Amino acid sequence: MKKRHGWLLGITLFIWLLIVLMVIFVDPENVKSLGYFLPGLLVYLGLFFLLSILTMSSKRALLWASVLTAALYLRLWGLGSYLNLLLLLGVAGSVEAYAIIQKEN
Repeated sequence: MKKRHGWLLGITLFIWLLIVLMVIFVDPENVKSLGYFLPGLLVYLGLFFLLSILTMSSKRALLWASVLTAALYLRLWGLGSYLNLLLLLGVAGSVEAYAIIQKEN
């Protein structure tokens, strides 16, 4: 294991610890009055670092973390459905397939 993977794991655990502490200790009405930027950012960063560890690719993690965060925001605004989630996953899968095809050529 390279040294940077240790730092990446530490950052990921710290961000997920912040998310858990926010869920446990912060009143949802306070978050609603302040806006959803900070919780969304923490979830995005947590997903990004977790997926970058799992996939060993920051580009792939950026794509999938963006899609999952967009799906969560759509659910939060009342616009999220399983069809929207499938469409987002389809777009991400198409981008992934296009990147693989372009890499081979």
